[in-house]
Amino acid sequence: LIRVTRGGLTDSSNQTFTITTPISIYYVNDDSVNASGDWTTAPGNDANDGLSPATPKATIAAVLAAYTLGPGDTIRVDDGLYNLGANIAITAADAGVTIEGYHNAVYPDRGAVLDRGNTSSGSYVFQLTDADGVALTHLHLTGAYIGVFAASNGDSDDVIIANNLIFEFQNAGIYVNASNDG
Repeated sequence: LIRVTRGGLTDSSNQTFTITTPISIYYVNDDSVNASGDWTTAPGNDANDGLSPATPKATIAAVLAAYTLGPGDTIRVDDGLYNLGANIAITAADAGVTIEGYHNAVYPDRGAVLDRGNTSSGSYVFQLTDADGVALTHLHLTGAYIGVFAASNGDSDDVIIANNLIFEFQNAGIYVNASNDG
C-alpha cells in the first residue's frame, strides 16, 4: 500500500500494488498447448494479461489494444492457427514493435499461421498506418486480399518483413504504396 500525507490530509491506496521490472515481451497463443517446445504454457485468452508464458492473450489485436508498445517490445505468437475476424491495425501508437511468430529448429513444421479468412477488397492480415520501425518476422500469413498493406498515405517507414511464409492472397502478399519509405 501507499499512504500520502500533506498538511492535515492523509489517504492510502485501496489495494496493494507491485512495482516490477519493465515488460518487453508479450505472449499470444491459440487455444492449444503442445507438450514440448511451445513458447507458452496455457491456452490463449484475451482476458489474460499476455505478460507471461502462463497468461497469453488469444490475439495480437488484444495485446495492441491493451498496451502501448514501441521499440524494444516484442509480441511472441506461439505455434498455432489464428483465424482473424478483422485486420490487425498497427499505428503510430505501436511504432517500433516486433511481432515474432513461433520458430524453433527442433520443430520446423510448427508455425504461427495468421489466416484472415476473407479475400474481399479491404481485407488485410496487417494494415500499417504510420507504423515506423515495425518488424514482422517468422509469421505465416494467408487468406486475405493483401497480407501486409501500407496505404499511399500510410507513412510507415523502415518496416522490416523478414523470414515469413506469405501465401494464397487475392491480390498481393505485400503491398506498400508511396509515402512508406525504407
